[in-house]
Amino acid sequence: MRWIRGSVKGYKDLAIAYHFIQNDKKPKTLAIFLPDAGYHTTSPLFHFTEEVYLNRGYDVLRVDYRYVDEKYDEFTNEELYRAVKVDTAAVLDKFFSNHLYEEVYIVGKSLGTIAMSVELKKQRFEKAKAIWLTPLINQQDILEAMIQNPHQAFCFIGNQDRYYSKED
Repeated sequence: MRWIRGSVKGYKDLAIAYHFIQNDKKPKTLAIFLPDAGYHTTSPLFHFTEEVYLNRGYDVLRVDYRYVDEKYDEFTNEELYRAVKVDTAAVLDKFFSNHLYEEVYIVGKSLGTIAMSVELKKQRFEKAKAIWLTPLINQQDILEAMIQNPHQAFCFIGNQDRYYSKED
């Protein structure tokens, strides 16, 4: 396996890191990880999910934004939501300018589901499969993306999650 680290300029020209793990088998399959603000792509849910994908021969792309850093302390919620959309798009635009995959999974957790709700509408993800981990279903655009998108998907949320809604 090859590990490639990079970064792009994101929202307010702040650097957004990413890690690309390229499987030796040159697969045509990719898993993209979009973490939460304080729950990184190396945390248990992503770590074990990554192992599953790598063992199945997938490439893995981790978007490693770090919104718990002090440079984000003054951001409002709206600004943070905008940043995750812009930052994710910047990484994915750069990545897909050089890569083509037949099958893509997007795995997002909490804050990462904000970016998922936007990215899944793009043509490059028209056949992507989605895994929503504790999605922010209190955000109407995320709930609508989950309900209206034709993608095959799994959603995991506990009934004690602060964003859980029995009705939704």
